[in-house]
Formats: sequence, C-alpha cells, structure tokens
Amino acid sequence: MTFSRMGFLWLLFVFVAIEALYCVPLLSWELAFGGARTLGPWFALATAGAVIAATLRWREKWRVFLEWSSARLSQIPASQWLALCFVAGTVLRVWWRWEYPAPQQSDQATYFTLAKNLVTEHRYGFSDGLAYWPPGFPFYLSAWFFILGFRSWVPLVANLSLYGGTLAVVAQLAQRIGGERSARLATLFLVPWPTMVMITGFAGKELLVVFLLCAALLTYSRALDAVKGLTELLFVILTGFVLGAMSLTQPSFQLFPIVLVGFDYLHRRSIPRALVRGAILAITLSLVVIPWSFRNRRVLGAWVPISTNGGDVFYRANNPLATGGYMPQGEQSLEGFDEVSRGKIGFRLGMEWIRAHPGRFVLLGVRKQILFLGDDAQGAYETLKRGLGIGGVRYAAWKAASNLYWWAIWAALLLVAASHSKPPLCANPLLGALVLTLLYLLAIHSVFESGGKYHLPLLGVLAAIAGQAGAVAAKDHAGRVAEAAPSE
Repeated sequence: MTFSRMGFLWLLFVFVAIEALYCVPLLSWELAFGGARTLGPWFALATAGAVIAATLRWREKWRVFLEWSSARLSQIPASQWLALCFVAGTVLRVWWRWEYPAPQQSDQATYFTLAKNLVTEHRYGFSDGLAYWPPGFPFYLSAWFFILGFRSWVPLVANLSLYGGTLAVVAQLAQRIGGERSARLATLFLVPWPTMVMITGFAGKELLVVFLLCAALLTYSRALDAVKGLTELLFVILTGFVLGAMSLTQPSFQLFPIVLVGFDYLHRRSIPRALVRGAILAITLSLVVIPWSFRNRRVLGAWVPISTNGGDVFYRANNPLATGGYMPQGEQSLEGFDEVSRGKIGFRLGMEWIRAHPGRFVLLGVRKQILFLGDDAQGAYETLKRGLGIGGVRYAAWKAASNLYWWAIWAALLLVAASHSKPPLCANPLLGALVLTLLYLLAIHSVFESGGKYHLPLLGVLAAIAGQAGAVAAKDHAGRVAEAAPSE
C-alpha cells in the first residue's frame, strides 16, 4: 500500500495530536483559575509549543531510547510479559480500590442495579426508563453476579478480567503493526494508566468497550490477512458478533462498520469483496441486536434498536444553553414525555437548532473537542471528589498525575507521527484503522455531548498506536539502535 492512501489520514492524526497537547493545559488553566480565561489560550499555546518542540527537536534520541528499551523488554517471552503486566496492573488496581473504596455513584449505581435486577427479578429497566440505558454492560455484570453473588467487589473482579483481555488484544494489535517491541511498549502503557486504574472498581461500561473495540479491530485484521475461504468468513462473522455486543454496550458504535470499510479501502482489497464482508458484518451485528429490538417493541410499543437516550442527549448537547459538556436539560424540558417521545422530540429540536445556528454549532463542536481531548482525570473525579468527597491538594495531585500521563501519551503519539512519517509504518493499513477509530469517536462527540469520559473507549487503541514509538523505522535500523544503546 502506498503512502498516498494514508497521507491525508496521517495529517489528520498529527493535527489531533497537536490539538490534544494544546487542550490539556487549556482545561487545566480553566479549572485552576475559573473565569480568568483570557491568558489560558496563551498558556496552553506556550506549554504545548514547548512539548511539541522538545518532541520534534529530540525525536531521534527519544526514538532510539524507546527502541532500545522495547528491545530489552522483548527479550522476555510474550506470555511471561503479559503475566507480569497483568499482575502489576492488578496490584495497582486492587490497591487503589482498597485505599479509596468509593461507592457506586450515578451511572455506575444504575448499571449495578440493572445487572442485579436481571438476576433477582429477571427484568430490565425502571418504571420511567425501560430502554433508556443500553443493556450490554448490565448483561456482562449480571453473569458475574450470578456466579459470585451481589458483593461490592464483583465489579472489580469483572473489570480485572477485562483488563487481562485488553492486555492480550492490544499486544496482538501492536505486534501486527510494529512487531514485538511495539507490543511490549503498548502493554506497558496500559499497566499504570491512572484513569484505567481508578475506574476498575466501578460498574461502568467503558472498560468493556475498550476490550470489545480492540477485539473487533483485531478479528477484522485477521479476516483481511486470511487466505480466501472459511477462515476469512469465520473472522468476519466473529467481528460482527463483537460489534453487536459493543453496540449493545455503547450504541454510538452501531455505525462502526464504516471504519472497517475504510480499513478495507486502506488494505487495497477489491470493492466487491469489501461489500460482501460489509454485508456479512451488518447481518451478524443485526443478529445480535435484533432480539433486543424486539424486546423493546414489546415493552415500549415502538421500534427502538437499542436505547432511547440518544435524542435526549443530542438535544442537551445542541440547544441555546449547551456548553459542550453534560447539561441536566436543554432550553426546553423533555421531562413530561415518555422515553420514546423524548428521544424523537430531542432529535427534532436539536436538528432545528443546528439548522438555525450553524455558526454556533461549529464553535460548540470545537469546544466539544477540547473537552474530549483535554482531560483524562475521570477516574480521580469519580473516586475522590464525587465518590468520597475528597478535594483539596490530594484530589488536585491525583488529577494532575492523570492528566500528565495523558499528556505524555499524546507526546508519544506525536513522536510516532514524527518518527514514522514515511513507509513502512505510516502506510500500515491496521495503523490506519486505529487512526480512523480515533477520528470516528472524536467526530461523534463533536456533535453529541462531550467530556473526558467519552474518550475512555479509545485507551486501548491509543496504547497500541503509542507503542509504535518503539518500532524500528526500517529493517536495517536495528544495527544503529544497538550501537546507540546506553552502555551498562
């Protein structure tokens, strides 16, 4: 595959990386100084500029160091390395939950109750919302409740299993792009990721989506690499089932097959075969979702594919009062309507506002991107501030640590872009699919409600891309890396 197919996509990736490096200090300034925002953009520009300049100025030294480090790590057998990462990450996550035993709050408490009711009462939903909440994570958690009982630590165990699965699929994704060195670095990034550590004890859907998203990309990559025949078909079908489970967990991924069609295009596959695979994906995804749609038809008297919350969220994100982030309600309250009508009216009102205020919609979209890219401290907020009422220096320190790590990840992503701007790595179709995944979710939350928690499904994808900082630029580069390695 030639670079021309990836050129524009690669430029978009660079732009998003620079945007993220700017957004993190901007939101930090706004949080620290409240309404005193006039200097915030200049502070963000200066700090982001310094990081970008340092990354580009010393990119060769950074790359050589990471290549050398990842080469040393790759000497550990793959199974042993994954076991070490799982044990170290589990210790961190259990310690955090022991040190800060925050109760389930807000969405987490809702999912916990929904999963419990599935086991005890064999019903789903509440009297005022029979299909408002997507059922994927409650289904997953209810299986653990059925086995282990209704104990407060069950979400922790359920999410630790997802952490182990995510390590495995991210390692394979990164390895298929840049080799074993990239796999080691990518999985290493996941171990201490602050927000991933902090949310592991919560009954939230994000960690399930992280795993399913990486699994879908991996299985479809296997399908494209397979020899034509039964193996290819089985991997496409498996991908469709994973996409169905992911859509039931987070409905915004119902259109994710578009990304996989783009992956097909980057892979230079024939259009007829790509269309056939796309049709199989759509059919298989539908087989997973349709039973739930029939359930919704029975209990609601209307066709609702997965959940009814889309229109409500869409309107709250696109109305005269919208700020880009969470709003309890829009200019017009929809509380008096049933959940089906609320969804339909929400979409209608939101679209009317967008058509009437296109300029404001674009500016609001920019703000939504800032919120999406600029903060990765959702775990600190849910655990300390909301869960335990801890503020002050301790909360500020953990929030700062979370965002510094997030900032460093984006610096690593920029390093990947700067160090591998020429083939073969930048032309790798699987790497292109990971970039398309990032752009897909960023585009959705440039329209819908945004915030730091909405980028959490991308953590595994971003780790796989950042791991390419340890990939050698070309086969003949290995000798130069060995020569430049620090002496022992």
